[in-house]
Amino acid sequence: MRVTVFALLLVLLFLSIGVSPMCSSPTDGLSIHGTVVDAKTRDPIRNATVLMVDLETSEAPKPGAGIYVTDSEGRYEASAPYVISGHTYNILAYRGNLTAMTLDYVPSNFTSVKMGTESVNAPFKLVPGAVLKMNG
Repeated sequence: MRVTVFALLLVLLFLSIGVSPMCSSPTDGLSIHGTVVDAKTRDPIRNATVLMVDLETSEAPKPGAGIYVTDSEGRYEASAPYVISGHTYNILAYRGNLTAMTLDYVPSNFTSVKMGTESVNAPFKLVPGAVLKMNG
C-alpha cells in the first residue's frame, strides 16, 4: 500500500512541475536557426523562405515542418518535432514565389547540417536574382 501511495505521489509531483515520468526526448531543445541577409549590404531579408529537407525521412517539406519564413529581422528557427538528433538536413534560403517563377533573392549557397545534441546556427547570405525561363 505504501509503495502505491508513494508511486502516485511521485507521478503527481512530475505532473505538477510539467515533467512526464517517461524520459523526455533528447531533441526537445534542439533547433536549427539563423539569419538571412543580403550578401552585399548585410541587411536582414524579411519574408525569405528557408527550405529544409530531412534526408533521413525524405518527406516533402511543408510550412512549419521544413518550410520557414523569416521575420522582420531576417531570423528563422526550426525546432522539434521537425529537428531530430542524428538527422541530416539540406537547407537553402530564397525570397520570392517559385510557383510564379518570381525571385528577387536567390541562394549563394546551401548548407548541410548533421544534428547532434546541440542547436545549430545556419545563417544565409542571398544575392539579388531572377528566374530565367529558357525555351527550346
